[in-house]
Amino acid sequence: MSEFPYALVAIDLDGTLLSPNKSISRENSQAIQRLTEAGVLVVLASGRPHHNILPYHDELRLCGPIVSGNGAVVRVAESGETWKEELLDAPFAREVLAEGERIGITQIWDGPGGVFAVAKTAWSAVLGERTRSSVESREIPASGSPYKILWIDHAETIETHEVTYKSLWGERSYVVATDPEYLEFCPPGTHKAAGLQVVCKRLQIPQESVLALGDGDNDAELLAWAGCGIAMAHARPKALAAADIVAPHGPEESAVARALKLFWAGS
Repeated sequence: MSEFPYALVAIDLDGTLLSPNKSISRENSQAIQRLTEAGVLVVLASGRPHHNILPYHDELRLCGPIVSGNGAVVRVAESGETWKEELLDAPFAREVLAEGERIGITQIWDGPGGVFAVAKTAWSAVLGERTRSSVESREIPASGSPYKILWIDHAETIETHEVTYKSLWGERSYVVATDPEYLEFCPPGTHKAAGLQVVCKRLQIPQESVLALGDGDNDAELLAWAGCGIAMAHARPKALAAADIVAPHGPEESAVARALKLFWAGS
């Protein structure tokens, strides 16, 4: 029997598991390895697309589902079996794109056909650097819909847009700032907690047996839903308010290791 008190640990990537340089530190890697050796299921839960999370999943030698797209997609890494896939309403997606074009903001389409910029800009290049991926410019598909649409701009601009478009579209979309420079439009009711609920139902893991770690506004629902939610010490106010516990202060790259140490017997 594991001495760790939770059966499943859900972990956000950016700002939580990953170092500022987007790598996994030795401390965090060892902490995750200790969990898996104890039989704990570790699930990466991120706003990133599945394919962009997969290398970290593989690096940590994890097995099982990944929650991506802020909960829009739940897919098993090894088999590719999809447990959940939710798309934006197509007419609404076109409305978002039209509005983004009107205000002149960088827009990213994240859908079954891939992730690409509506038009290549300096901001789309920034996204590529941050996610260690190539964000190409492509023509919008004539049909179909994405998992989400991402707007990118200066933090102060995104802060203003978040207020405006939550008021305008809050009933038609999950509108969330996932980074100071990112504003995302996802299907309504789609968030990381909804994605993880699919995992738990499928694997018959009770809510109270889930530990979640995160730092961003898009982690708030997950931290509030889990049996125990831990916000990183550097987390945004919404995550801090939703969490049960705040992780000990220290270097950002080892935040997960410090948080998990709180739960090991004898640590």
